[in-house]
Amino acid sequence: MPERQPCTVIWHPSSTSGQRADAMRTELDKHPHVEVLEVDGTSETEQAVFERVSRPGVIAAAGGDGTVRQVVSAIMQARANGKEVKATFAVLPLGTGNDLARGLQIPFVPEQAIDVLLSQHESPLDVVEFETPSERGWCANMVTGGNSGRYLEVMTDELKERWGAFCYLRGIIDVIKNLETFEIELRCDGEPSEKFTALNVFFANGRTSGGGMVVSPDAAVDDGKLDVLIVRDGQPGAIAGLTASYFLSDYKSHDLIAFRRASQIVLKANPDLLLTADGDSIGATPLTLKVHPAALQVKTPAASAMQAD
Repeated sequence: MPERQPCTVIWHPSSTSGQRADAMRTELDKHPHVEVLEVDGTSETEQAVFERVSRPGVIAAAGGDGTVRQVVSAIMQARANGKEVKATFAVLPLGTGNDLARGLQIPFVPEQAIDVLLSQHESPLDVVEFETPSERGWCANMVTGGNSGRYLEVMTDELKERWGAFCYLRGIIDVIKNLETFEIELRCDGEPSEKFTALNVFFANGRTSGGGMVVSPDAAVDDGKLDVLIVRDGQPGAIAGLTASYFLSDYKSHDLIAFRRASQIVLKANPDLLLTADGDSIGATPLTLKVHPAALQVKTPAASAMQAD
């Protein structure tokens, strides 16, 4: 049997509560080579990561997408500071969204998630570097801007249950009368800029956002590219028609969707777009994005287990 790697689990007590967290902690305590390190905030997360990232082993983020982004950012900052990254990254999903975990097919059942953590199977993970006038950092799943926050406001439990992963575009119907439009200028991979009148922009490394709502079904976290989706302004009936196209998986060819794929992106907007990265506010446009291909190795289920799902 291969020797167990030392493993540090970054645990935010304020964001890891409830029965699933209790069960996860109980299971982790059964493994003497696993260190559960309780931290409070970004600075303690960075310190914990900086001290361990250059040693072979595993650094795991236990929590939701915000915790995951903090740990990913700390690892990338350590590399930017000249540290060699030898540790493998891992995710233990304990949040409400868990979108990166969904994309990596990490099980939500604590015992099964820990099996992945302790396994020998790893996969490459692209990391996205972003910069706005107020913040520079990294994320692993998705950057969004526009009216998506308004969609989420109308996402009732009944709507989520009925429409499942297609809630994001279904939500457009309920807020059509209150949508704000943005004149945006988009430049991808150094090509000439394109201009759009837009309702929303999505830069997808992973497939889902907002807790499992599919934004870009074909996005992959290991292809070195972001899926870029621009939702254009249009007549209410045409906007509502996006839902049907989405169900039929031909939304990329819809007249109101502009789809691009790129590894380096510059976005400007008037008025400025408020932006989020993996659910956290990162300020407003202008925005630059750069994909770092295979920046991290991440624990994932074995291929057979992923195919079984």
